[in-house]
Formats: sequence, structure tokens, C-alpha cells
Amino acid sequence: MPEKPRDIRKLTIPSSMQMVERAEEMTCEVLKRAGLSEEDEDCVCMAVMEAVINAIVHGNHQDPAKQVDLEFDVGEEAIAVIVRDQGDGFDPNALPDPRAPENLLKASGRGILMIRACMDEVEIRSSHGKGTEVRMVKRACHP
Repeated sequence: MPEKPRDIRKLTIPSSMQMVERAEEMTCEVLKRAGLSEEDEDCVCMAVMEAVINAIVHGNHQDPAKQVDLEFDVGEEAIAVIVRDQGDGFDPNALPDPRAPENLLKASGRGILMIRACMDEVEIRSSHGKGTEVRMVKRACHP
């Protein structure tokens, strides 16, 4: 049986919290066609929105002159999502462990942990002065 063609969608938004809703609308629209369970759809949506908000707030520092790119690649076996910012970059290995006792009561710092919990694969590429790219994959469950 021939493989279903991949569905690739892209969206670029300015780094404004007002654009998060647009990113969420597109994410939900793409996920409806991805063949995931409702629970997985919710989890992927939450992970993508966390990555988008991180890109806007921490990557681009809400500078509307900088953009956040989203790319969705829906295949038969999985959905891959890339969220890319134009920020200064950071060392993903230097992130403090949000589960450490001194971090438990902090208001932020759990986003990457949550993204990793929701997705099957997460890869963070970040270069000083070249921004950050978060690539997330969720495999489809076939009954």
C-alpha cells in the first residue's frame, strides 16, 4: 500500500504574546489531521505552546522585530514539530533541574521538563547569537 504523503505546514509569527493564540490555532488544526489520540493531541499542543512561549519570552525577549518559526511535518508514523527563535541562544545542558529542592517553589523553569514528558523525542539546538531550535517528535499509536 502506498505511503500517505507527508503534510508539511509552516507558520512565522512576530515575538508577541498576542500571537500565541494564532500559533495554538494552527497547532490544533494540524494535530486534528495527525491521527493522534485526543490525549496525545492535548499533550503535543501543550508542548508546542510551551516551546513557542519560551521562544517569544526567553529567546527573543518579546522583541516583535524578531520572529518565531513553526514547522509541522505530519507523516504516517509520527508528527515532528520545530520551533525556532532568533534569540541569543543558550546552553541547554546548563538548565537547572526543576526537581531540585531549591527549585521546587520557583514560578518558572519546568517548561523543558514538561516538553520532554509530553513528546517521544526532543532535541534542542542552540548556538550563541544564532537562536534556538527545539525539534519535537510524537509517534502515532496504531491500534
